[in-house]
Amino acid sequence: MNVTEILAEMAATLPARRGSVHEQFIERVDAHGRRVKFGPYYVYTRYVEGKTISRRISKEEFAAISEEIERGNRLSALIEKLWEVTEAQVAHMDAKKKRHLRKSKQVPLS
Repeated sequence: MNVTEILAEMAATLPARRGSVHEQFIERVDAHGRRVKFGPYYVYTRYVEGKTISRRISKEEFAAISEEIERGNRLSALIEKLWEVTEAQVAHMDAKKKRHLRKSKQVPLS
């Protein structure tokens, strides 16, 4: 896979987002001492500048955000692949430069 292909695939993954979503249930004790379960509530969570940010979302948003997070995971994998390809290109260019320098320093024997 080359850089152009990776970039095209990255564009196809958008819109994407980071984070996670989950269902949340809350248990409370009612006036008669019985445990009552409420929910599900849907929660979207992500880290921003080292802090956890969470917000409740609707069931409809849960499905859409889940898909966006899956695309975000694919985007992260593609970014890693892009780094691999570009660093391999740089390493190849460095190796070419070294070979060229070694050849240019050779003095022909008379």
